[in-house]
Amino acid sequence: MMRIGIIGAMEEELCIIRKICSINIKNIKNTYKTYFGVLNNVKILLVESGIGKVLSAISAAYIIQNFHPHLIINVGVSGSLKKTAKIGSIVLSKKFCYYDVDVSAFGHNIGQIPGGPKYYFASQEFIKLIKKIFIFSNLKFKYGLFVSGDTFIYENNITLALKIKKFFPKAYAVDMETASIAQVCQKFLVPYVSIRSISDYVFNKPEKSFKKFCSMSVYRYSIVILKILKKLNFYYIKNKNLFK
Repeated sequence: MMRIGIIGAMEEELCIIRKICSINIKNIKNTYKTYFGVLNNVKILLVESGIGKVLSAISAAYIIQNFHPHLIINVGVSGSLKKTAKIGSIVLSKKFCYYDVDVSAFGHNIGQIPGGPKYYFASQEFIKLIKKIFIFSNLKFKYGLFVSGDTFIYENNITLALKIKKFFPKAYAVDMETASIAQVCQKFLVPYVSIRSISDYVFNKPEKSFKKFCSMSVYRYSIVILKILKKLNFYYIKNKNLFK
């Protein structure tokens, strides 16, 4: 049976997935809020990580060590760095990096951890599958770079947003968790993708948009996750040689 770990930073980001997948078995024996369930013969472990790079990385390691997943999916809302990625847009990960890492004094790229790659990449095998599901379901989506850091980008730190645009002009979305999860998954050789929805545009009063559109954005990607979960077991049975 296929095993999927799903990480969301906040309760609001996981509540709809829990309801539509009937994932209600809560584990209160550890410091994480975790929920377990089975949908279409796929075992699912949801972890509410908390906000930020450290907590999301710890949650990814927890899932890997205790659940041995075939895939980890990160969900959540993100700020848009491009006008084409409008509020409510679904954004699918291609690759990840940190916008708040700078060791360029020693010859590394902005966003690159010494000893690590310039970018962490989403699982190409699962990205191909998810794209097919999106296209078959006539779902519009954006596909590209996610950048992460421990700051919510809004009007008072708009200079940071301009800096991010300068160094990462191709980035679609900015968040506080995706790159750290990607780093852990790469370290442990676990396939990983992130599917998020845009809640705000970072150059247009994002704190107000976030409050107004967060629930709608959560609903948008939650329905998408349900479509993906319905297809994964068939994919698992058909491609068992890939899941060793």
